[in-house]
Amino acid sequence: MGLRIEVLAYRSLIAGATSDFKSQKPWQDKPRQVDRGAGPKKAALAKGAGDSQDRFASGGTDLDQGPRAGIGALMGFQPSLGSEMNGQPMASWSKIMAPMAGGAGEDTVLAAAAAIARPFGAEVAGMFAPADLADLTPWMGEGFMGGVQMAAVESLKEATSEGRRAARHTFEALAYEPKTFKVLQSPVWLALATQSRLSDVVVFDPLSARSRGPLSQAFEQIVAAEQRPVVVPRAGFDPVGHIVLAWDGGKEAARAARTALPLLQRAQAVTILTIESASPHDFDPVELKAFLDKRGVKAEVRTATGAGEPAPLLLKKAQEMGAGLLVAGAYGHPRLQQFIFGGATRSFLNADAPSLFLSH
Repeated sequence: MGLRIEVLAYRSLIAGATSDFKSQKPWQDKPRQVDRGAGPKKAALAKGAGDSQDRFASGGTDLDQGPRAGIGALMGFQPSLGSEMNGQPMASWSKIMAPMAGGAGEDTVLAAAAAIARPFGAEVAGMFAPADLADLTPWMGEGFMGGVQMAAVESLKEATSEGRRAARHTFEALAYEPKTFKVLQSPVWLALATQSRLSDVVVFDPLSARSRGPLSQAFEQIVAAEQRPVVVPRAGFDPVGHIVLAWDGGKEAARAARTALPLLQRAQAVTILTIESASPHDFDPVELKAFLDKRGVKAEVRTATGAGEPAPLLLKKAQEMGAGLLVAGAYGHPRLQQFIFGGATRSFLNADAPSLFLSH
């Protein structure tokens, strides 16, 4: 009986994710907000980022024109592995991974992965991660499977087959090259972790980041255990528009800034955003500015002020500045068999905007 409950729970996760994704409309077009205090140059940059965002979010032809179209082409970026910026060599990526479970909304995840990959001519790798029968063996008993257990196993196999077909269909509809699709075998989570280690960035849907849906555990595993950088795309996502760096001088924030360097070098605008009084670290954001400047990234430093917790202030300010992406360190600690995200990170994950680039 327990195994059947597990199978039904897996099916309900897929169905729930489908319903939530449809109601959430993560790619619904929203007007670009421009920071009025940033001056005409920043306003123009934000407008330019908004124009490219509008074409991306509307589901128009930019995502259907191959690796030299879309956001990268709109901003004048062509795939190049040996280009320079202000005399500095530009970092590059070669593989963007998108875990899939066969649910609704995965087309938007793949579109986001393609938008990240396009400026580099990188590969988009779709990884179908089905429910693993090995995870359910404790319910099967000591070497004996009765009628209920057998029926539940067959139901799980059927659900996996349906999910695989849906995932493959969605992936084949992505008009981007190069791309590869892989069906992971048991043990699935180990296979997913292994694939992430040779990927530059992993893209997850917003529901997984909120601990909902069939890939929620995979999200925690990739961020915490594998310590791979992840992107959570939301409305207004623009990987090379206005990027905001949440900076507190900590090692997590520093790693996120270093890992996101390929995008920072191609961004229209970069802002280092701090809340100095809220940080336990002794830091000077100007040092990060100098670090980025030596790598061809021209950034400005802004300080968020106001009452309340730091995370909501950062989120509010980033949205006011029209950020297409917020780069932040992921904080947390292990507890028994589960990784517990810190309060600030959980606030980022539960917010509706902006899109996130996280590194633990």
